[in-house]
Amino acid sequence: MKSITLKESPFKTLISFHKLIESLEEIAKSSVDYRSNYAKALLKEIEAFPEFRDGIEDLSLIENNEALVRNLLADLFPTALTHNEIKAVAIPFQNLTFNYTERFKKILQHQGFSPEFSIRDVDDDQLYIMNCALILNEFYGQKINFNKPLFFDIQDQNGIMNHYRILYNADFVEIIPTEKSLTLTQEEVHELLDNYDNIDLWKAKFPKESWILKGFGIVSLYDATTESAISNLKSNLLKSEIEKAEYVDEFETIFRSVFRIPELRVGFILYNQEENTFVKPPYSDETLSSYLLFNEQELSCSDSLFSCCFEEAIAEKKSLIIADVDQYLLQTENKALCEHLLSQGIKSAVFSPVIKNNVLLGVIELV
Repeated sequence: MKSITLKESPFKTLISFHKLIESLEEIAKSSVDYRSNYAKALLKEIEAFPEFRDGIEDLSLIENNEALVRNLLADLFPTALTHNEIKAVAIPFQNLTFNYTERFKKILQHQGFSPEFSIRDVDDDQLYIMNCALILNEFYGQKINFNKPLFFDIQDQNGIMNHYRILYNADFVEIIPTEKSLTLTQEEVHELLDNYDNIDLWKAKFPKESWILKGFGIVSLYDATTESAISNLKSNLLKSEIEKAEYVDEFETIFRSVFRIPELRVGFILYNQEENTFVKPPYSDETLSSYLLFNEQELSCSDSLFSCCFEEAIAEKKSLIIADVDQYLLQTENKALCEHLLSQGIKSAVFSPVIKNNVLLGVIELV
């Protein structure tokens, strides 16, 4: 038998469509013929599978009846939206999914199709506690709000890391206690809330598979690649100098995600106002390149490489944008800069000033 529950959980999971079936039974009584006939036909078809109502423990039952499952879920997964929505049936806080929209399938195809996907920065212990929190909300009147955004990261066929925000709909899920379930006092509930990271305590109060999770959830993914990448960039910029030396190479991955350009490379130089020079950061040798300085550690702003092209960047704090280096070479007086870029295989570039309190701190290089 192919087990449903893939991770340790306080729940024994039974995938059930009982709420949908009850809805179909109401529609079958409708006076609207086409809706009534459609519901009756579906109900007739699922009569052979009482597990659809009582609860499915064997995943192969779903895999062997994909078309029937798809028809049963048709109202929740409209065919007209299948190429637009990123959606699937899921068990909340488990990594099991099925009945994907076409757009969801396309996203997963690059890394091989799998019913599992991992939530970023959430380990198994955290998932266990989040499941327990569902029980506290349902049976103990708590209002634990899952405010922390959940993300799913996947690399596409071009090598770009895409970030998707995970949204759960648990309208079709029912939580049921079993004989293994423990009845908690208010003091025990407070103890749990005061010790959110104590996994042993949570497992003691909510033993493995001591509750039943019956039904199904719907997971929808929202493409938050740009927002997530910019957030990561801000986090990196706030790190200490030592941490920057270790993690600054993540900048390229972040900028590639923002601009969706797999060949994008990132460099950075500092501006020394007193000496009117551009210099490499102290941590650049091993982690962050400069395509302007290349093999040089420092260059004067009056050097022919910069000349008039960087007067605006320094004086007016404007970006220098070169969409096509070959074409720019034919138009600009600064041949040295173009030849310098072409010698490194660079065909386009943006050199953007980094400014704080109206003071030029450096130049970020996107090439």
